Amino acid sequence: MLWRGSTDSVRVVAILSVEWAQLLRELRKPADTGAIGLGAARRIVVCTRKIGIASLLGILAFAVPVHAQGFIVPYIGWDFGGNASCASPVNCQGKRTTFGASLGSLGRSGGFETDFTYAKDFFGTVPGVDNSVFTWMNNYLIGGGGGSRIQPYAVIGLGLMTANISSNPVAGVYQSVTTHSLGWDVGVAVQGYFTRSVGIRGDIRHFQSFVDMPVLGLIGEEKLDYWRGTVGVAFRF
Repeated sequence: MLWRGSTDSVRVVAILSVEWAQLLRELRKPADTGAIGLGAARRIVVCTRKIGIASLLGILAFAVPVHAQGFIVPYIGWDFGGNASCASPVNCQGKRTTFGASLGSLGRSGGFETDFTYAKDFFGTVPGVDNSVFTWMNNYLIGGGGGSRIQPYAVIGLGLMTANISSNPVAGVYQSVTTHSLGWDVGVAVQGYFTRSVGIRGDIRHFQSFVDMPVLGLIGEEKLDYWRGTVGVAFRF
């Protein structure tokens, strides 16, 4: 049954890859047309719904094997390295706190996870400028150790990376740039449980986009590339 779950998860990843590509095509169209039409908005909703369903199917595919358990981890973390710093050398203060949650299932030798993260002021705090980075990743988990209290595992996956920059450089003029890209992440994590169902998780992951994205609009565009470390409360069921 473990192999069956793994085969099903491969199919899920193939579906996710197609839907991510379709979603990114729809999200990028407004950059050329200047607005999101009703048809495009509906297609975006449909793609997002399919990705959400496929993510749950991936979790369930690994929940089928014996000893696989579901988990949810709300967390707080810090982005560092790469682009996670002040893009402007003037009037900028570093602030790289991130918040998010992971939902997945983990068995004796692997699992699947969907992970959401939001980082406000990812590029630093600058007067008159708001910025943020959002990621939605679907990951393979390698390792785990079944239902043991200590569960180390590696993470690798693909997903959506969105950077938003908005500013008011001139009174009465509002500028906003939002860029979407398919990205990848890789890292390691450890979950440790104090009781049968409650514990903590610590992890460190590297993120990178496949296309160039705006860096606060001050230095131009480059691939979004950084590290993230988090700690959170782990609940398994």
